[in-house]
Amino acid sequence: DARTAAMMLNAWLDLDPSSAHVPALVHRLNSFRSNGCWRTTQENAAALLALGKYVRRALAARQPLQAVAVWNGGTKTWAFDDTAMRRIEPDPAAGADVIISNAGPGTLFVAWHSSGVPANDSLPEGDHQLLVRRALLDQNGRALTTDTVAQGDLLVVRLTLDARSTPRNNVVIDDLLPAGFELENADLRTAETVPWIERQQALRADHLEQRDDRVIFFFDEVRGSNTYFYAVRAVTPGTYRQPPVRAECMYDPTVRSVHDAGQITVE
Repeated sequence: DARTAAMMLNAWLDLDPSSAHVPALVHRLNSFRSNGCWRTTQENAAALLALGKYVRRALAARQPLQAVAVWNGGTKTWAFDDTAMRRIEPDPAAGADVIISNAGPGTLFVAWHSSGVPANDSLPEGDHQLLVRRALLDQNGRALTTDTVAQGDLLVVRLTLDARSTPRNNVVIDDLLPAGFELENADLRTAETVPWIERQQALRADHLEQRDDRVIFFFDEVRGSNTYFYAVRAVTPGTYRQPPVRAECMYDPTVRSVHDAGQITVE
């Protein structure tokens, strides 16, 4: 829907920029945006092309404006015009209401940004046309029966990815490590290897990113149920949150799975 709205906006800007369809399509396209972007790279590209053309035409037809922002019934007041962008940073403790008015004749554009730390940091778990599961094993491939491990232990992470009945393309798995763990990078000479991992690997990553805090796997195509193994080491004593493992189709985020959040202790 976002891509279609962007293509229609592009066309109307060429055919009749003054049409009433133009602002309606701009509003419709913006309504599809979430957290500052659209769902996929294709939608982001189409939206930016269309909105970029809209902004260029709006700038060419710009007229002066005289605007005033009043925070909390007059506690703070800012007056501004069209000569420069104005950034307003009110004190949230002063109240939650702001009134912005414009005496024109130009058009005033307003953007609002808010950030903070959520009171509840849990990520809702669930499976939507895709299934991913994570399990911690010992070096012999046995599932751990406790959430406490010893400092220095080498563990094996087993990831199970199931595309259900429909083959999936461009799938990514994002597996964050607990803070007290480190990836055992098999490419290093000093790394300890687990020989049976390669033999039981049913899924081969087309691209792999090994970062300090996570491992990211990219697969061009996934069919049926598959497993992937890699090794981690418990390095720092403490009790840590274990973030959930996430999998999704990069170009269709509605196909996703989030699971297996928990807690683990290193002694």
